[in-house]
Amino acid sequence: MAYGQQATALSLSEKTGFRRKFPEDLVNEELVTRYDDKPARISRLEMRNEVKWFRSALNRKLNLAPLAWELLLELIDLSHDCDWQGGPITVWPSNEYLMERLDCSERALQYQLRALSRANLITHIDHSSRKRFGHRGLDGRIVMAFGIDLRPLAARADELVEMARNARDERKERGRLRRTLKVTIAHLTEYLRTAASQNSAAADWNTLYDELRTISETISLKRIALNALRLAKQALQALEAKIRKVLVKALRPKAQSDNKPDNTAPKGAADCTLETTTTLQSSNEDTVMPPESGVAGTDEPRQAPAERAERAREGDSGHSFGITPFGAHQHLEKYKITAQLVATACPSFCSGLQADPEWDDLIDHCDQYRSLYGLSPSAWSMMITTLGERPAAVALAVIGEKFLRGARGGGNIVESPAGYCVWLTRQAKNRGVLDLGPKIHALLTKDQRPG
Repeated sequence: MAYGQQATALSLSEKTGFRRKFPEDLVNEELVTRYDDKPARISRLEMRNEVKWFRSALNRKLNLAPLAWELLLELIDLSHDCDWQGGPITVWPSNEYLMERLDCSERALQYQLRALSRANLITHIDHSSRKRFGHRGLDGRIVMAFGIDLRPLAARADELVEMARNARDERKERGRLRRTLKVTIAHLTEYLRTAASQNSAAADWNTLYDELRTISETISLKRIALNALRLAKQALQALEAKIRKVLVKALRPKAQSDNKPDNTAPKGAADCTLETTTTLQSSNEDTVMPPESGVAGTDEPRQAPAERAERAREGDSGHSFGITPFGAHQHLEKYKITAQLVATACPSFCSGLQADPEWDDLIDHCDQYRSLYGLSPSAWSMMITTLGERPAAVALAVIGEKFLRGARGGGNIVESPAGYCVWLTRQAKNRGVLDLGPKIHALLTKDQRPG
């Protein structure tokens, strides 16, 4: 009785000879049980290759040092192939051997063993003497062993591979989101600079720019979470809608007064006087028209009204000297203008289109983004009615490209793209002047021009 009382009266402060247990050790024991009940097995070589593969993907999640990964690979190499077919996967190297293989101190070795145990990759099978040793049978399998057990790693093999795949997909999505957001921020920055240069009071452009800069600084962080990028995308979409709304208001062309003629050329274009009863020239004089090349300031004789009348097609009796949609399409065919050529000549305006767009793609793109350049639905409808869908899309693409290049400092500034579109349409309708072909070819480099 006295012996029983003495045997049960153990103190919690008394040493048992075994290492102290931590919460992760209980998880490791469950992993060992799960591996023993698992029918499928993984070979030693497959395990080693998978560790090398998901090492880079999971290094940040598992928070392991490079020395810990080298130690894990060394422990896998010390095991035998038959160990991975069932039973314990235990190795019993001495600390001196591992220190020599890894070229580290004993303290560093103990720290990395502890880190691998906290990551639920290894566990320890201890002897009361705290020594590592083992014995194998004639078939090479482990009969008895005390040391480092790799069954937690084998039990989590499928889980770790899936985690690595998810981490790789997240990294790719993070890169795509970051690139998309940077491009959108660059476009909106140029739009805000252009609107601010117009001295428009439609909105507080500095406040919008500060909001845009805040989002830009957020996504510039190197280790930003994927959820943070997704939230930044939502915030940028809301800000983009707000900026586009005020831009339409700021860039909308002003209503022309009654005293100002409707066909007044925009700033930077040639000043052209319409032919009226007081300005008709004699039949012996050449009519001076704006050059078809679009260069302002040159007085180059062009076709007389009688010659222009030959170019007009039947079916537009109200404007016998103007260009009909059929004539505008003939103009495009004359200069071999295709949707692909327009996309090549106007890369800034056509950003977002596919590599080889069709005419329908270009027309839909123009209809979607016309409001950004201040073009109202009625003005866009007038362009389509006068020129046709394809020539109207080419006209908007050319003027939009010049507007964007001028905003970036790459050419003359087009202050009112919508006004320029309306003026170009009226010139084609009233005077038969349409120079889209030369304008498109002027935007192309020498190598881009078709033969």
